[in-house]
Amino acid sequence: MKTKVVYVRRDYFVGENWPTKIQSFEIKYLNEYKKVINENGGNVTIVGICPFEFRNGQFSVGIIPFSATYSKRSVHLGNGGGLTVYFEYDIAKNGLIYKTEKWSGI
Repeated sequence: MKTKVVYVRRDYFVGENWPTKIQSFEIKYLNEYKKVINENGGNVTIVGICPFEFRNGQFSVGIIPFSATYSKRSVHLGNGGGLTVYFEYDIAKNGLIYKTEKWSGI
């Protein structure tokens, strides 16, 4: 099985304990985007992960894919929408389990 690289924005709430591999995905957390953009032909998708939320009785996390380009000595991030993943608490498993997801767009 071929490994696919997923680039994730390293924000203040993405700490050091996040996984670097999930099944066939290698996850790379980035502070600097220019090198990765250039290595991928001038355009790459970088994923933003929002803080975990509990609202109206539901647990969720937002995931935002950004189209990243580099020109005129600046990184440009384009956002066309995102994904919210919902979880519910399972008493028997003493943890959260995936429930559903919802895509949204601009």
